[in-house]
Amino acid sequence: MTAAMSQPSSRHKRPSILLALTEPARAAIDVAALSVSRPVAAAAKHGNGEPVLILPGFMAGDGSTRPLRAFLRSHDWMAYRWRMGRNIGPTPDVLYGISHSVAALSRRHHQPVALVGWSLGGLYARNLAIRHPELVSKVITLASPFALRNNGDSNAHGLYQRLSDRHHPDVPGVDGGGPLGIPATSVYTKADGIVPWEACVLEPDHQSENVEVFASHIGLGFNPAVHYLIADRLGQPVDDWRPFEAPRWFPGGNRSH
Repeated sequence: MTAAMSQPSSRHKRPSILLALTEPARAAIDVAALSVSRPVAAAAKHGNGEPVLILPGFMAGDGSTRPLRAFLRSHDWMAYRWRMGRNIGPTPDVLYGISHSVAALSRRHHQPVALVGWSLGGLYARNLAIRHPELVSKVITLASPFALRNNGDSNAHGLYQRLSDRHHPDVPGVDGGGPLGIPATSVYTKADGIVPWEACVLEPDHQSENVEVFASHIGLGFNPAVHYLIADRLGQPVDDWRPFEAPRWFPGGNRSH
């Protein structure tokens, strides 16, 4: 899904075809859980009108992030869609559009913007935070393979390559998951059928963490526990950031070290 690094000896294991084929059915379970998630929503943190931009995954659009945006708005965050249609990859319009949107939101709210990026959207989020740290307050990624060493290890690689002639020549690729200088949370699932979960693990840092959840790759943005987690991370003050402490009921919550 991303620009490859020349480290073939350290490849990640491509997710099995079985996991990939069952992604839609498992995502349906994540969606269905929203109907019984009121106790989870009631326990989630509230914001104070802080701006949050939600970036969809590969081949997805704003429709896929609508439940998450609705959840965050109901908890007093100003959650914004990306307004660029289907995410077919890092086209010039997408790369310019994200930078423009974040700058505009930062000016409107007089503060940096939190970014939540799903899969490929998370690579955009990290890239923007690296290039314009003054515009970004924190980054939360959902199954984003920022440490993917070989494109072929993703089950989305074939489709991504077929669209590559529309991508910007200076494609924001993998960054290895190093520190951003701002709070960063990577949410991953070992049941990921699209990208290797190991490629979604950040390097340990005093402001970086990895949280495991039980979900499918394409169902992460609908999962009630993930909504709770995102609200918790958004509610962490930047100047007193602390790692996620999972409540007893939280499915997963393991941090990678």
